Amino acid sequence: MIRFTERRLLLSVGVLAAATMLSLACCPSSEAQDKPAATDKPAGQRVFYASHSLMWDMPPVLTQQVDACGIKGHTIVGHQRIGVSRTMQHWNMAEEKNQAKKALKQGKVDVFITSCLVHPDEGITNFVKLGLEHNPNMKFLMQISWPGLGYTDNEQFNSKGKGKFGGGFGKKGGMFRTPADNKPPDELARINAIDIKNAEAQAKKLNEEFGKGKTIVFLVPTAQAHNALRTLIFKKEMPGMTDQQEVFIDPIGHPTAPVVALNAYLHFAVLYNCSPVGLPVPSNLKNAKRPEWDEKMNRKLQELAWELVTSYPPSGVTADAK
Repeated sequence: MIRFTERRLLLSVGVLAAATMLSLACCPSSEAQDKPAATDKPAGQRVFYASHSLMWDMPPVLTQQVDACGIKGHTIVGHQRIGVSRTMQHWNMAEEKNQAKKALKQGKVDVFITSCLVHPDEGITNFVKLGLEHNPNMKFLMQISWPGLGYTDNEQFNSKGKGKFGGGFGKKGGMFRTPADNKPPDELARINAIDIKNAEAQAKKLNEEFGKGKTIVFLVPTAQAHNALRTLIFKKEMPGMTDQQEVFIDPIGHPTAPVVALNAYLHFAVLYNCSPVGLPVPSNLKNAKRPEWDEKMNRKLQELAWELVTSYPPSGVTADAK
């Protein structure tokens, strides 16, 4: 009788856990405990991106996951690309070529998403002002990118007199493609700490100045996720990845497929206030033809993204769904 009761209890717990996980994926976190995911999907958003190249590969992966979740109406209004760019460069682009300004002036953007090299960036402030003039209900997402070009903090882009980008990089120098890539957790925790703090300060200031009591600017903790992924690799706890060099495809710092997928899950969670856990393996991981980049890895990336955004208040995603 005791064994039968134990088996029945274990079975009940397993069923409950499975049902809970299904209810979390693709379900608004603030309502996950009250409504079933099958009948409650967030509305699709009209999104415009203004970014540097570290975010260029992410939007198509995000769109694929949104579709897989069953969210209807998600639309990429446009994606303005400038390599190694500050957001102010997007603002200063010639009017006849500036698709970002044009889209905002037409009032057809729900969410404007930026990635820039350094915070604060006056270009973000300018886009917030312009967007709210034409759509008072707009929201803005700021991706905090990991450092590139051999830096350990994007604040170093403010350095002067050290070359085109303020510093050197290459196979034999900097933080990429060197044995020093396999940094221990205490060093990884310090990477981009200054720019992260500056991004938080700018988001806070923008919300106070333009939010009218609401939060309209949110942060996507991509830099923190990048450091966390490298920490898992260092600890031998990341399925499918054994070396921190596997997060970069070149000395500049462009992302490999797992990093692009991780970033897409972060954006998915912040944009739709949804857990990405349980979404299918995206095509960019499948097409990489790396057998070890499998469902187990995909699941770990999803769990990492969800853990990070729900424990990071500036993302606007609460932990209710847990």
